[in-house]
Amino acid sequence: MPTQEERLAAVEKFTQVASGHIRDTEENVTILLGVIRSQGHDIRRLVEQGEQYTSLLHQHTALLNEHTELLKQILARLPAPGQT
Repeated sequence: MPTQEERLAAVEKFTQVASGHIRDTEENVTILLGVIRSQGHDIRRLVEQGEQYTSLLHQHTALLNEHTELLKQILARLPAPGQT
């Protein structure tokens, strides 16, 4: 059976190893939180850009519809092929 000094030495060694693992874990969590925060900003920016592109697409679609309607009106006024 280990002596009290040997058991105390084992506990101290375990405490040192455990505190090293805890410190490493804390550092990794801090890094991970920074990465997540940065990605959150990136995602927010992408959503804003997506909304801008959606708005622009709607504008272009409306303009294309207007042009299509004008072309239909012009074609309706032209004589049919073979009629001059």
